[in-house]
Amino acid sequence: MIGAAAAALATIAGISTALAVVRASVPGSTIVSALSVAPAILPQIVLAIGLFPISVWLGLQGTLWAVILAHAVIGLPFPFITVCGALASYSNRIEIASMTLGANSFQTFRLITFPMIRPAVIAGFIFAFAASLDELVLALFLSSPSTRTLPLLLWEQLNFQVTPEIAAAASVILAVTSLLILAATLLPRLGKDN
Repeated sequence: MIGAAAAALATIAGISTALAVVRASVPGSTIVSALSVAPAILPQIVLAIGLFPISVWLGLQGTLWAVILAHAVIGLPFPFITVCGALASYSNRIEIASMTLGANSFQTFRLITFPMIRPAVIAGFIFAFAASLDELVLALFLSSPSTRTLPLLLWEQLNFQVTPEIAAAASVILAVTSLLILAATLLPRLGKDN
């Protein structure tokens, strides 16, 4: 549940930011790009230490929303990068033609832009979900007993003893993550065939 919600938020933010940077040419787009990619570069412990006081200040410490928002932050670079690449791979002349023929911005996005970037959006969502699925450090800082994630539960169990359940859960996480990455790598090929 946390992974899907965080990936959805990261994907929405990534699409919006990529459109602003690539299509709108907003002032400071270099800074916006750097901030959007920063969570992929910074060590997770630095992000956790930075997000902890923010979650306390917002009154979200220990809540499900704190974990979801933190996981969305670490997932943001993936949809941002994939959508930026997709937007840069084709000219905006088709979008301009759509608006010239009477479509508003939302219709142009829904009927023209989104179908072109759909494989990149799905791949970004998958990578953001995989990043959330494997995240332990943020959960150590931001979760409470009522909002524990699977990696955190595995970490807690490893402190006591190694059981077959831990090995099975770790194998499932590895298999799911591998399948998600395989799907994300095959997705652009499927999009080109259609």
